[in-house]
Amino acid sequence: MGAYFEKHKNLKYGLYGFVGILVVFFCIWQYAVIHVADIFNAIASKQPIFKGKIHAETLDAGLDGHIVFKNLTWTTDQDEPIVKIPSGKLWINPMDIISLQVSPNTIRKIEINGAALRLLFDEKWNLDIMQQDWKPASNGDKPAGNEEKPQKPASKGKIRNLNLPDKLPNWHVIIKDCSVEAYHLNRQYIMKDVDCDLAVTKHSLVKLQFSSGPLSGTMQGAGIDVKGETDFKANKVNAHVDVKEVVPASLGLGKLSNAVTINCDFTGPADDPQVDGNIGFKTLEIRPFVFYDVKGKFHMEGDIIDITDTTGYCCGGTINATGKYNVMSQRYKIAAVANNVNVAELARVPDIGGRADLNFQILTDPKHKNSVTMGHFTIGKGHAKHGHFHGVEGDVFAHNKNIYFKNVLVKLGIVHLHSHSFSIENGKFNSNPVLEDEAGIIAELSRI
Repeated sequence: MGAYFEKHKNLKYGLYGFVGILVVFFCIWQYAVIHVADIFNAIASKQPIFKGKIHAETLDAGLDGHIVFKNLTWTTDQDEPIVKIPSGKLWINPMDIISLQVSPNTIRKIEINGAALRLLFDEKWNLDIMQQDWKPASNGDKPAGNEEKPQKPASKGKIRNLNLPDKLPNWHVIIKDCSVEAYHLNRQYIMKDVDCDLAVTKHSLVKLQFSSGPLSGTMQGAGIDVKGETDFKANKVNAHVDVKEVVPASLGLGKLSNAVTINCDFTGPADDPQVDGNIGFKTLEIRPFVFYDVKGKFHMEGDIIDITDTTGYCCGGTINATGKYNVMSQRYKIAAVANNVNVAELARVPDIGGRADLNFQILTDPKHKNSVTMGHFTIGKGHAKHGHFHGVEGDVFAHNKNIYFKNVLVKLGIVHLHSHSFSIENGKFNSNPVLEDEAGIIAELSRI
């Protein structure tokens, strides 16, 4: 055997090196097992990121260089609870175990199970983690959606419990079965059943996989899934987002209360990305219409959302539409073609029957409660209360609650009846309506 190793010296030295590494690893592990509490307390007291005090009820060292903890509490220096974590794991650099030289990169990986997290983002999306009894200050603005105004905080001054360095630490953070309450400006987002896998490499590349259960607060919905990456150094983002059955009004997107499912991709500059995706409504109410099984595509750039290739069903007929929405002004306009629509259902008048084709536009300014629906309609053979007709066609202009009809032609066999204009204003028939500045109203609402 000695002659063999003498002949193969490289193999011998390799085995020696391997055994040496095992011995060093074993010694480090033994040291970690014996001094796990000292190591954890040293890291907790010297780390510069989490301000305050960190304490764990039980600690154990794992074979792969991690620390297992149970009932970890993070409090302020005044013993106000920030986070309570029932269980989790902490991976640290082995050499830092021996030297006890603590830096932001001492921690390599964190796993958190079953915690309740309260997050605060400022106007530039800088992150802080807040005490459990903390409430955000009101900025005086009216909250979006139906949420109440946040209360003022009990303490004064800027609270800062999390001090992330300008150069992101290369951490791997895993969150399992947690609840998250997040605040940004005057908005509150509450998420249950949160799972998250976030990894930072090269101090700037962030890869994220995130999923949640029910959403409440400002954003109301069934859940959200996110998968993608952001390179902050290159200012690039590439992420896919699925939002399930969210209420648009809860996001400040007009007054739509019908749940929408969205799946989309964020690409381009991280601080101003483009968004492309698909939307789907089981039911969509835009007066005077109720649409069903609505599906479409959208593109968002800046504050403008362009909606294309939209299909659905309305009053027993089909509909194809395009649209444009301004997130800031909440104005929108829709151009649509509807075919084979049930007239009685559309007009909500049971005494009229027939099928209609519509070519119309909807222009709306929700903030000022101003809207217009206008277009051309054609009805085939049908019946009214006092008889049958061969066809009806004309133009309609509905401004807020008043409906104006122009150039209406009713075909009664060989007799055609023509009406220049009539209206239904405040629920009453008017045979000689006067609509002032129709062109001005359309021009004003057409500005998105």
